[in-house]
Amino acid sequence: MFPPDDPYARLGVSPHASPESLQTAYGELARRFHPDHNPSPGAEEEFKRIGHAPAILSDPQPRQAYDRGQAANPPRPPLLRPS
Repeated sequence: MFPPDDPYARLGVSPHASPESLQTAYGELARRFHPDHNPSPGAEEEFKRIGHAPAILSDPQPRQAYDRGQAANPPRPPLLRPS
């Protein structure tokens, strides 16, 4: 249903989730995977992945851009070197 790095899927919420629901989901997952509380392998990496979701979803403009199918941080074109 969601792409693999979809911030909604990462937080386990619907694309129609309220800002409060997003914050609650983020807080629960951040506590669960925080390296100080979860020493299991992969917890720190998952904690980092979870941390990217609020950057996209907590601000209305990046969230609307994401929802329209636009990348939140589009790749920059390569620098052209003079020949």
